[in-house]
Amino acid sequence: MTDLGRGIKFEPGQKTCQLYTGHRGAGKSTELLRLEEDLLSNGFYVVYFAADLEDIDPQDTDYADILNACARNVFEDLLKKGIAKADLLKPLHTWWSEHLPTFEKIVPGLKDFKLDADLSSIQLPFIKISTAFKKGTPDIRKDLRQILEGSTPDLIRVLNEFIKGVRANLPEPYDDLVVIVDNLDRITYKRYANGSEFASNYEKIFIGQGEPLTSLDCHVIYTFPLPLVYSSKGANLRDIYDNQIQVLPMVAVRDRHEHPLQSGIDKMREVLCRRAEKVQGVNFNQLFDSEETLNGLCEMSGGYMRGLLQMMQRALLLSDALPIQAETALRVINEVREDYNRIIQSSEWNLLANVAATKEKLDERYVNLLLNRCVMEYREGTAAWYDVHPTIRGLNSFRQALSLLQEPSEGGSG
Repeated sequence: MTDLGRGIKFEPGQKTCQLYTGHRGAGKSTELLRLEEDLLSNGFYVVYFAADLEDIDPQDTDYADILNACARNVFEDLLKKGIAKADLLKPLHTWWSEHLPTFEKIVPGLKDFKLDADLSSIQLPFIKISTAFKKGTPDIRKDLRQILEGSTPDLIRVLNEFIKGVRANLPEPYDDLVVIVDNLDRITYKRYANGSEFASNYEKIFIGQGEPLTSLDCHVIYTFPLPLVYSSKGANLRDIYDNQIQVLPMVAVRDRHEHPLQSGIDKMREVLCRRAEKVQGVNFNQLFDSEETLNGLCEMSGGYMRGLLQMMQRALLLSDALPIQAETALRVINEVREDYNRIIQSSEWNLLANVAATKEKLDERYVNLLLNRCVMEYREGTAAWYDVHPTIRGLNSFRQALSLLQEPSEGGSG
């Protein structure tokens, strides 16, 4: 996260486009909001938005949806804050005057809409198009994308005219503009049929269509899906976007040799403590029957923050009274283990065993295992290493696969 901020601070008055990823639920949004606070305190005006709330459907997303989301959120934020003055809106107003007849044929709510002399009236088309991308039918999305793709260079030119004017007229104490687009990591993974230039929609959006995403004339940070880092085309990301790709790892609660890491366990305890403080009448020191129960739950979370909070919530629901007993924590751990057992395919046990044995880098075969957090990424300094979710180690199918994997080396050593 520090590197993301430095990448912006070291290029004042310029443009950068950086990527940020990690497991869902690992705390990316929290870190991005902290970055927003830091940038604001250093003279950067920040437009942060979660793209899946109002602008995109994660089940069906393309670059045009993302570009429109950026345009809408930047425009609306600056308009509400009184920064988008009338003279800065003229290029966008002119663009909409020319293109509105095309959009009104397919976008619900624009059929009878007319731009008026009030330049802020261009807010409605942005809203209606975002709604169409978010809630419209697949045919509407397809038609919208065809229109936007055909006019993308012209739209980017107009947006950049607007952004240039905004950057030159930001009120004190701000000197520059940053756009942070969160929750793009929630885009659903889809593979294409053989013969397609790109194997997945992730590659198509962030690599094949990376040029328009990097064309906005300001500092931009996009979140993106973690599996793309391990695709055959993942190395291309560094050629398209600025700086090293930033990955937020899980909190390491065990080391490479599967020994408990107290520093990581303490971080997870802090997460539980902060959540307990928000619940009236709950004393964190009286939440569990022993330190062993608390530490064991933190360790079995695998360093997955959202997962730990869900485990604690489940334990509270199963408890008639505090403190949470060791037997209750064990029941919750077994429930999580069984959840993983249900989603792991028979062909994936050997992949999991290989990760557990080697701790080495992944490839495209591990996409679903990453998305389901069966495999988790950790960091030791700048070096990444990988392991299975700790509850999976208690599954018989995993144990059998790991035993079979280890047999040749054990036989060769005898």
